[in-house]
Amino acid sequence: MGRLWLRTLLFLGLTAGLYIGAFMVLSRYGPNGNPMIFRIADYYKPRGGNSWTRYREYGPGTPYDAIIIGSSRAYRGYDPAVFAEHGYRMFNLGSTSQSPLNSYFLIKHYLNSRNAPLLIFDVYEGTFAGTGLESTSDLAQNLPNDAAALEMAWALRDLRGLNLISLRFTQPNASSYYSDPHYKGLGFSSRSDSLKGSSKNLLTTQRFGILTN
Repeated sequence: MGRLWLRTLLFLGLTAGLYIGAFMVLSRYGPNGNPMIFRIADYYKPRGGNSWTRYREYGPGTPYDAIIIGSSRAYRGYDPAVFAEHGYRMFNLGSTSQSPLNSYFLIKHYLNSRNAPLLIFDVYEGTFAGTGLESTSDLAQNLPNDAAALEMAWALRDLRGLNLISLRFTQPNASSYYSDPHYKGLGFSSRSDSLKGSSKNLLTTQRFGILTN
């Protein structure tokens, strides 16, 4: 029995060593300076974009009149400048495909009654149908708070969550890989678009639930 336990421990140790070693190599080296890890699976996201900027601009010690939280409908739909025109200081903590699971840990680690006396939670029904993987992939790399990232990944109950955390900790000093030119500040990101076709046709297709390109 003792030999069996010893062999089991040796196997587990070797497996863990190979796993960590593989991540350290794949997350740091690749052609043209781009780590190979991002070519292996599409759920790996490089650090950067509006989430990276947002959570480095946001200060949990700074009091706001209101905090917005939710998916892309939130961070592209609530402009702090509009609130400021009416004398309210607001910060937008929405992020890509943010599920209620992700929102819970953001609220737990970043918000309290002092810095967020009013919380506006924009709920999009589509986020309840997803697994939360896309949002966890984004936030696990971009949140400054290690505990929040770890708890999100663990709550995912998916081995891919372990991979996301492994990527985070094998790139401890990585800076942002890219920026979002649409980021406007205070967590808000806008993107202009144009209307194709007449507004009458748009209203008709929306009324009957028909999507057209």
